[in-house]
Amino acid sequence: MHVRDNDLIAATHGRSFWMIDDLTPLHQLSTELNQKKFHLYKPDKAYRMQQSGVSRRTNYKLFGKNHPNGAILNYYIKEVNAEDEISIEIKEKDGTLIQRFSNTAKTNKLNPEADIPLKVNPGANRLIWNLRYPGFKAFEGMVFYSSPNVGPKAVPGGYRITLNYNGAVIEQPLEVLKDPRLSNTKEDYEAQFDFLIQVYFPW
Repeated sequence: MHVRDNDLIAATHGRSFWMIDDLTPLHQLSTELNQKKFHLYKPDKAYRMQQSGVSRRTNYKLFGKNHPNGAILNYYIKEVNAEDEISIEIKEKDGTLIQRFSNTAKTNKLNPEADIPLKVNPGANRLIWNLRYPGFKAFEGMVFYSSPNVGPKAVPGGYRITLNYNGAVIEQPLEVLKDPRLSNTKEDYEAQFDFLIQVYFPW
């Protein structure tokens, strides 16, 4: 067994090896957390990579599951009541809101800037942010052909994550890293992002 980059690697002699992604919640456990009603763990670094989607037909009893496609956000809610208002906000470093997930939101496929429904359970919870900005606004009857409405990916750099629990807020930094296999520069990512934002939101 070996811990590397906050992941646990377990291997056997000749059989196979397994990885448990993101041990950061375990590293941050303390007796003080037992007294808290809610908590947002500082997220591990996220890599901006291109990954395939998850197939519903995959039998994970026979195959392993890849690392989630995005940033892993772990948080804790001691108790969840019907009247609770809980949300997670993804922000740029200057505080500009990128996306909000809320337990009171309803799905609105026509407005990608609308809050995204957030399912919250008592105890430990996990949200995967796909590192993308909202897509473009749609309308009834719009037809797509092999073209999902997803916005551009976030540029490698610093971001802010906030957990809002009935008006109380906890904030943690998130660092997004470039794919280490690519030679793209910071200027390359910024130029690509600026172009895509202009295409999506020309006004």
